[in-house]
Formats: sequence, structure tokens, C-alpha cells
Amino acid sequence: MNEVLDDIKENKIKNIYYFYGSEKYLVNFYINKLLEAIVDKVSRDLNYDMFDDKTANVERILESMETLPIFAYKRVVYLRNIGLFDKKSKALLQKLSDSMAKISDTTCLIIEEHALEKGQGKFNNILKNQDVCRIVNCEIQKESILVKWIQKKFRELEKDIDTKTATYMLRKIGFDMNNILSEINKLSSFKGFENNIRINDIDQICTQSIDSKIFDLLDGIGQKNLTKAMNTYTNLIYMQEPVQRILYMISRQFMFIADVKMLFDKGYSIDEITEITKSRKFIVIECKKQSEHFTNTNLKCILNRCLDIDLSIKKGILNPRLALELFIIEVARK
Repeated sequence: MNEVLDDIKENKIKNIYYFYGSEKYLVNFYINKLLEAIVDKVSRDLNYDMFDDKTANVERILESMETLPIFAYKRVVYLRNIGLFDKKSKALLQKLSDSMAKISDTTCLIIEEHALEKGQGKFNNILKNQDVCRIVNCEIQKESILVKWIQKKFRELEKDIDTKTATYMLRKIGFDMNNILSEINKLSSFKGFENNIRINDIDQICTQSIDSKIFDLLDGIGQKNLTKAMNTYTNLIYMQEPVQRILYMISRQFMFIADVKMLFDKGYSIDEITEITKSRKFIVIECKKQSEHFTNTNLKCILNRCLDIDLSIKKGILNPRLALELFIIEVARK
């Protein structure tokens, strides 16, 4: 991804940039850097067109791509999640591909989509041409990278956070960079003139992610700590999390615990399980610990019970909130 910054630094802007991936903070960051480098604020209205799924029109897009810049060396055409790979966009994709094949050096086309679809023929072949195009995958970042990024952002705010505390913060609030930045700003404001960020500051100020809360809930269940389990569940309800989403998250977590337990029983190491499951190492370690509270038979029964409850809720047989409360009590007491 830093190749985009290298293009800007070396003044070697590509004609086409294709951004995709789950980390929207990075998508926005790199696109904004390109816009700042190519189009100045004075001439932006003349040399910048943005199209989204509501304004995308093939004739207007092609016309914009063929228009020469005014008082600038390049103009930018930004296609923001216009749904290029939807069935209804087949004609648009074909015409856009034809235009991209002969794109002018005075045009920079920025495309942002949720994913990069395979099997798109001419369109994909153009994207593979590294002389004119750069594909940028803005995926969720690794824990080690985000920990350093958190420390860097705190330094910019004249605050200090050590690696252990930054790791704790990340695992508590989740890996979404926009959310992390929001929590960093909250913590910085809370600390005022104090420089050091501590774990108790994070516990006091930061909003815990639902994934982290589900971990706490299952910890309570596994440890037969009904008070902890019910307090966590009540907190999720207070945060207005839908009951069926909580049930889904619990089911998914128990399923992952069962998978980790099965792989570990077969002799796989933590690192191997991390690779097989495409998960984060600390999550595998936590699930390994949680799996020690359950037998394979227990886990199978719990997963079947989750399915039964889900079906009963959908049929209107059980009250959703009461059904989940009774399920938590039932599993925690076994």
C-alpha cells in the first residue's frame, strides 16, 4: 500500500488506481492522499468528478474521463462503490473497460469497490498492466502493525502508551482503524495534560467491541461464573445489540472453539491452527483456553441447542431475550 505514497513522492502517478478491501480507513486515507497530490483546492471543482451508485451514468463517466484538465496537469475521476460487478452494470463495465484501455495521461481514474472480482476479462487484464494501473488491497491490518500505529497516533497527540497497553486496547476495542482512531481521541481528551495511557484508562473510557464482549461472556460460561456471564449479557442488551445477533455471535464462537479443540486434539500447534483457520493467534490461544472447559460432547450439544433456540425464536415459540437468558444459565450451570 505504501507504493501509492511512493508514486506521489516520485511524481509518478498512475492513470488508474483500484482500491478494495475491508479497512475503509486505509481506502479513504490513500484516496485522499492522491486527491491532495493531483488536484489542488482552487481547481478541484473543475478537475474532479465523483460518481457513486446513485449518480453513476456511463455517458457522464466516459465524458468525464475524456475531458482535459483546466489549469492543471491531470484531472481525477473517482468511481466510489458504483457496483461495477452487479449484473445491471454489465454494459457499464464493458464501456468503461474500452475507455480504460485508451485512457489519457491527463486523467487519473480512481475506482473503489468492496472486492476485486475475477473473470472480468478485459477489465482485469487492464488492471494487471502495472505501467498504467495500481491495485491496492486495503485489508484489515495485522495486530503488530496496528499496535505500532496506535503508539504513533498517541505520540502525535503528545501521549505515551507502551506496547502491552496498546495491545490490550486493540484486543478490547477491535481492529477497525476508524473506530481505533475515535477511541484514541477519546482517551487523549480524557487524559488532558497527563501523558501516560494506562490499562485502567482504557477500561474506564473505551467502548468494548462485541467480539470482545462475546469472549467475556463465554469465559463466564466456561468458568461456571454465572454472575460474570449474565452481567456481560445484560451489558450487550443495554448496548441495544439485537438478541439474535448475540445468539449468532455465541454460536459462531462456540463453533470456532470446537474447531480449535478438534485441531489441537489432532496434534496441530497453535501456529498451525492459526494458519488453517486464517484467524489471529491471540484468538486461537484464547479459544484453546476456553475449549478446556468443554468436552467435544458438550460443544456438540451446545451448538445443537443454539440451533433449536434460533428456530424457536423465528417461529415465535420463545421470547428471544428470555430464551437466550435461560440458555446462558443452562450452559453455565452444567
